[in-house]
Amino acid sequence: MASVATVACLMGQDHQVTCPLERGSPRHREDLAAVHTIILAGTVVLLAVVPGLIVGYLARMPWHLALGFAVPVTYGMVAVGTYLTGVVTVPWNLATAAGTLLVFMALAVLYRVVLARYGKRDDAAVAEQSSSPSQLPDWPWLAVPGVGVVVGFGTILYILADSLLKAVDGVNNVPSGWDSHWHGSVMTFIDETGIASAVQLGRLMNVETHGALYYPDAWHALNALLIPLTGSTTVQVFNISSIVTVALVIPLSVGALAWRIVRDRMAPAPAALSAGIAAGISGMFPALPYVEIGVGAVPFAIGVGLAGLVAVLVMAVPGAPSRIPLAALGLIGLAAIHPSGALVAGMMVGAWWLLDVLIRPRRGRLLDLGSLAAVGILTAIVLAPQILGVLGEVEEIESFDFVQPIPRMEAFGHVISQQGWDLGTHSTPWVLLALGLLGAVILLALRSWWWLAMWGGLVLLATNSMVPFGEPWADLLFKFSNSFYNDARRLGYPQAVLMITVAGCALGMVLWFAFQGFKKLDSVPQKVRAGGLAAVVLFIFGAAIWQVPELSTKMQPMLHMDRTDRMVSAGDREAFAFLAEQPDAMTTTIFNDPATGTGWAYSLNGLHMAFNHYFWPAHVGTRQWDVWVNLRDLGNPAEPERSDLAEKALRDLDVKYVIMSSPVFWHFQEVAPGLRELDQTPGLTEIYNNGETQIYRVETWRPAAPGEVRVGWAPFDDREGITSDYERPELQPGWVPPEGTG
Repeated sequence: MASVATVACLMGQDHQVTCPLERGSPRHREDLAAVHTIILAGTVVLLAVVPGLIVGYLARMPWHLALGFAVPVTYGMVAVGTYLTGVVTVPWNLATAAGTLLVFMALAVLYRVVLARYGKRDDAAVAEQSSSPSQLPDWPWLAVPGVGVVVGFGTILYILADSLLKAVDGVNNVPSGWDSHWHGSVMTFIDETGIASAVQLGRLMNVETHGALYYPDAWHALNALLIPLTGSTTVQVFNISSIVTVALVIPLSVGALAWRIVRDRMAPAPAALSAGIAAGISGMFPALPYVEIGVGAVPFAIGVGLAGLVAVLVMAVPGAPSRIPLAALGLIGLAAIHPSGALVAGMMVGAWWLLDVLIRPRRGRLLDLGSLAAVGILTAIVLAPQILGVLGEVEEIESFDFVQPIPRMEAFGHVISQQGWDLGTHSTPWVLLALGLLGAVILLALRSWWWLAMWGGLVLLATNSMVPFGEPWADLLFKFSNSFYNDARRLGYPQAVLMITVAGCALGMVLWFAFQGFKKLDSVPQKVRAGGLAAVVLFIFGAAIWQVPELSTKMQPMLHMDRTDRMVSAGDREAFAFLAEQPDAMTTTIFNDPATGTGWAYSLNGLHMAFNHYFWPAHVGTRQWDVWVNLRDLGNPAEPERSDLAEKALRDLDVKYVIMSSPVFWHFQEVAPGLRELDQTPGLTEIYNNGETQIYRVETWRPAAPGEVRVGWAPFDDREGITSDYERPELQPGWVPPEGTG
């Protein structure tokens, strides 16, 4: 890491020192890269926090609460802004993003004026700002949770950054993960085209047909702004934003949940202690979030990690109805990151209302229900197009199956101990589980159990996804777990959020009980008691920090699982760079095999690929299919029909170059027969071969004639009427596992 003096020297801000590095030297480049990475990481935080902070504060939320709930509010504005820019066909970029912020600021000011003139101050809002009856000074209410969030953020970021920097190419590492490829393509697409509406991403996935696709992309759209703002590449933005955003949202979410759970039964002091401690130790749970980051499920990790924070924002509404618009905006933002996050938040709010608010109403049962319903209705109205999009993809989501050949009780044990198939790289976190059990006992004694119902439901769903129960229960449970792809790993993530939250509650409440006990000893001054309490809290934070290097070492195998160069090697990058320099390569469609990872050439070199994800498109076009099946016979006089089909399809798709590489993604996959032995295809000329990647030129390619319509890469074209005769083929080429394998 560059020193302060070196940073000042590199940035030309310190003329009193002699720069020890020669420009262009390896050390000079390393320090420049370090400075750039720090700036990028800081910008990620500012871009996620500042807009939501401004709007929340203008909407009459106290500054410390506006800061705490800023992230989901920011993403809510991004979700609305990207959808509206898609409707009016203007690009999503820095200018329109700034315009979106200005509009929401104006609306927030207007709302503030209306509340000041016609509304009345919410009792809950007043209570949050008033002095507590406890004997602690006011500043710990902000200091303890604030320090806890900083500690949690730092520990998670250290572990994730340590893994990233040790990976191949460091911050420039191209992940080999399934999901990461698509995330990179979406960010590049938004940056290049300005198309960021979640209902228009079929223009990227389905290059030929532009077939409908809904994909929640608020995180991608915000990240796309970082590319021009910081001068970073897509890969750099993906890598840094992934780890920074996850590290930011998890301590905030866990701390907010701990505050809500304890505050519903106790005074602000133990709630603040519990919130701070829970946030501070949130990085100690292996499933939170290292597993999800390790497999590249970043939006899921951010969305579900943020669910607790959004749930707490919604839970404030019965006592503070003036926060209905901000709560809805936060829920909209959460759904636009990942629908599973909104589902988790909804389940939390539902369990809380059913098992707590109905029994202890805030303003009256009907008023409480009405205020919560208002949040849901407002959210549903804004997200109606997205909701319809999700319903259209239910069949695809339900197709995932992660059933395991193990006894049910063994599956139950895996779920309880957070030891799924992804967690075999470390031991069970027994200390945290024990603290969670202690917290459960205390909270149950205080008659707080909504969180337990939520946790138990997740355990039931995860167990069923591994070893299904008998009918009709299995199908009923699958209806809920479908949103998590029926994956016990994904279901274990919100379970871990609740577990670490309750563990933090245990420590906070025990410390508070001990502090209250010492009050009976008149010989111990108040300042000594408060100082002792602060010392114990700092000790807990220190212990968490002390464990970070060991946990980082244990998590390296998981975090490095997809940080290899298996799919995109140095040879692949050289081939991409070579292809980008060829005549017409940047203005035509490059045909590729999606299973080989060559779609990364789009994010890395700006080449327009026929396939931009490992996933075979849901709406594959007839021309893509014809090339896939018949390319090897292009120009083959012995197969004139196949040759004609391939030639016409290549011409219509405007394909001048074909790129092939190895290996394929899944162990059961094989290269389609129509794409094999292309070096022997008469109609192709091999122009590059480094032993790993081959590039071919289509000899029959000609520029489009005046008025000629082609259906290759053209995101802004209207493809209505371009049908997909082979939509969802029963046997997807190269994807069918051999008999006896899975």
